[in-house]
Amino acid sequence: MEDIEGNDLWTANRYVSSEPHNGKKTRVPTQNTTSPEGVPQEAIINNEKSKILAKSFFPSPLANGSIPQDVSYSDPVEQIFLLTADQIKRTISKLSGYKAPEPDGICNIVFKECSSIMIPYLQHLFNTAFTYHTYYQPWREFTTVVLHKPGKPNYSIPKAYRSIALLNTTGKLLMAVVADHQTYILEHHHLLPNMYFGGHPG
Repeated sequence: MEDIEGNDLWTANRYVSSEPHNGKKTRVPTQNTTSPEGVPQEAIINNEKSKILAKSFFPSPLANGSIPQDVSYSDPVEQIFLLTADQIKRTISKLSGYKAPEPDGICNIVFKECSSIMIPYLQHLFNTAFTYHTYYQPWREFTTVVLHKPGKPNYSIPKAYRSIALLNTTGKLLMAVVADHQTYILEHHHLLPNMYFGGHPG
């Protein structure tokens, strides 16, 4: 408890103040669903359950898409940017050091403790992704953890569960740097409505 920081304080408070429950009960029960033809189906083995849960978490996109064909976009407020070492350093300093490692096995603490060595390489790597309009395929891979939503009356239906995606740490760092920069653009150019209060500084 003495070593927790930032958002982990809220997590600790939630654990302490919540009602006790059986944390060992991790088995996902038989899942009931309906086929596209309307036939009731039961998923008993893990492979079947995972397919049903994946379909619930990641529904197929609409075939025709939702973007209108003849869209007139405003002029960009800024040109394509290249990341600076300071931007990467600032984002690394905000990382929580001991989050669960993602599929690549790299813990955030590695970035925090070795930032002076790694930032020049990360800067070159990230800017190359922007220059060549590409994204390293393994950074797209993630592990999905399935958690049941608390207080649901029936855990035999997929909608009683939620997912947490554990992304590869290096790709997640790049996304965090870009998100920081996007926040700056939104605030600097006053692109958010005046009555919008969530998800931005202050």
